[in-house]
Amino acid sequence: MSNQIKKYEPPKKSLCLCGSGEKFKHCCYGNHHVIAGRSSSELIDLINKGDISKAIKATREKITCYTICHKTNTEPYIQYNNQGVINLLDIDIKALSYLVELLLDCYRKLNVVEEFESVCERLRRNILDPRWQKKVTYYQVLSKVAGNWSQRVGEKEVTKFEPISEEKDTEIIELYLHFMSEKLPLKEKIHLYEYLISLLTDKGHILQYRMAIAISYLYVCDEDSALQLITQAKDEYVEADDDPIYSKVIYARCTSLLGDLRKDGKLKKQAYYQFAKLLETGDLTDVGKSEILGAMANCLFHLSEFDAAISTYQHAYELSGKEVIKVFIALCFTDKSDKEALSILDSVNYSELEKSDFFDFSVNYAYTATKFENKLAIVASLKLLKMVVCSEPVFEQRRLELICELNEVLVTGKYSKKQYLLDMLRGLSKYLMFQPNFAGIGLNLNKVFEK
Repeated sequence: MSNQIKKYEPPKKSLCLCGSGEKFKHCCYGNHHVIAGRSSSELIDLINKGDISKAIKATREKITCYTICHKTNTEPYIQYNNQGVINLLDIDIKALSYLVELLLDCYRKLNVVEEFESVCERLRRNILDPRWQKKVTYYQVLSKVAGNWSQRVGEKEVTKFEPISEEKDTEIIELYLHFMSEKLPLKEKIHLYEYLISLLTDKGHILQYRMAIAISYLYVCDEDSALQLITQAKDEYVEADDDPIYSKVIYARCTSLLGDLRKDGKLKKQAYYQFAKLLETGDLTDVGKSEILGAMANCLFHLSEFDAAISTYQHAYELSGKEVIKVFIALCFTDKSDKEALSILDSVNYSELEKSDFFDFSVNYAYTATKFENKLAIVASLKLLKMVVCSEPVFEQRRLELICELNEVLVTGKYSKKQYLLDMLRGLSKYLMFQPNFAGIGLNLNKVFEK
């Protein structure tokens, strides 16, 4: 009797395995054999060259080819459920996930990402394993939040992954934390960060989430614990020239954060030069350059080099157009005692700001209005502060206190508590610097930085 494995071949009239919704005979049939020996790097080259139509076609054919290999060599043995089969399934899930991610990139670049959810649904049958089903859901969630990364949509969608404490896919946990970290109690949040770290192998990502734990302690005003954790994380991180760009960004941000906590100008200057060195690479996207320039400007601001900070922030804004950058530019003008700050704040389209950025905007508006004793601006800042929704108790308590103090200023017309108010606003602004998405917490953002 022959033990030869029978190659799986989908019926020509069946839906193609690539998820296009077309019949196999009208889609990948024939071409999937040709692409079998091609490297995935060829797909990336097509995407980077902007030849997205060819990239989509080639990626679909690669998905079909790999799925046929899986259904020929792995699927027949899933019933045995031994370690060898589990290992093969792991490999197949990772390989297909990588290809689906490339396909999602293509849909993003064509601005048709809203169509990707149905593509994912058709890909569910490619691997008959619960882990693949969760991975498909992961990409469906990404397609729903793509573009504006809506917090409201994200919070609703990631509940599909609960109970998250039983999840072993690090990307799913990261996505969950990105949207839910503010809602989790401190103990539960830190436990989830520690669990994620135990699953990670990349040192840059491990540092990223060690920083997240430290920032969580800052949110309950425990600066001593935060400082201890950040110092330990930085000391234990071993740099290497061949580290990915994103790992280097995380390490530079760790240096910058430590400089903030220690109020150490030398560390802020060191962080500035770490970021500046990263700009020398030619592999950065415009968004990546903007993020790094913003971090450099932050260092310059804390070194009181306001003109240089303004120029650097403006360059960052030109590259990404992120409205929150205007808030930081205005803060530089405020600390220069230049009333141009109010005009800049008035130009901010705050409807485009994320929740945490909107709080930053509101606090800095109040700070600027109070510093220049501008009643109309104080009224405007009060309106903004009342619109803020806070998840963290430390922020909510101080927000309410600010509203009371600013109302008193308006009623009495006296600025006897001006310095107290400015100190309170400046202190709150310091905590807002460490918002949940600091250092890209919740996501692997390599592709944001690298072409």
